Amino acid sequence: MVPASLWWARGARPRDEHLLLLLALLFLARCVFDPWNNVYYGLPFLLSLLAWEVCCRPERPPVLALAATAATWVTFEWAPLVVSPDLQSLVYLAWALPLGVVLVRSTSVSPAAAACGQGAILASCRRSVASTAS
Repeated sequence: MVPASLWWARGARPRDEHLLLLLALLFLARCVFDPWNNVYYGLPFLLSLLAWEVCCRPERPPVLALAATAATWVTFEWAPLVVSPDLQSLVYLAWALPLGVVLVRSTSVSPAAAACGQGAILASCRRSVASTAS
């Protein structure tokens, strides 16, 4: 809600392709600001990030989602075995905060966002529904 609210406060309505990205940002913020972060908290973030990359960047593989998945695994599976909980928190923040900045910057008008096209998510959903109906 916060990223979308800030967008609307600026006087602009987010484009359709940015809605999944704003949702990913919201879920990432939930993970970062929750004092008791569980490994499954990241799943909605990862899925919305993956959906955004697949719908809006079909010409390249979903590198951000893959990197975020790997970083989540390292943070919650490997790090607890070798570092203290405080250092584990720093490991998490070391990748989550810069990723959040990248996502915020991606919501601005950029060549990658402009290449996605207005209504790409809705058109993709319509094609998916049409193909399953036939």
